[in-house]
Amino acid sequence: MHDSAIDKMKAFVNEYLKDYFKEPLKILEIGSKVIYPQKSQKFLFENGKWKYIELDIEPGENVDIVPKDPFDWQEINNNTFDVIICSQVFEHIFPFWVTAFEMGRVLKEGGLICIIVPSVLTPIFSPVFKLVSKPFLN
Repeated sequence: MHDSAIDKMKAFVNEYLKDYFKEPLKILEIGSKVIYPQKSQKFLFENGKWKYIELDIEPGENVDIVPKDPFDWQEINNNTFDVIICSQVFEHIFPFWVTAFEMGRVLKEGGLICIIVPSVLTPIFSPVFKLVSKPFLN
């Protein structure tokens, strides 16, 4: 994890989870595998009340769940997690919208999702991306 991404995730925790520090939360990190010299952001969520689960497409350091199908997480029930975080991952996933759907499926109603992606990379230019992104572009 890049230092700037860790700073952004820290800001998310401090702003959006500040009212839940004493509440039990179930948190899922997507793309959690740490490969040296990357850093983990897990330390931001170390709280005696929070359960932190890590998902990636292959086993490794900081991985609890490896789904058989990276686009259909049958290992996780609907409405399981209070918070889902995904940092520096979406730019590596195609089709990323299928992952976004799975995130929504396993998120509890009223839950929070934090997605952090680099802003300096060229976006994926496919017909579907143009269709879904056009209303948000100026």
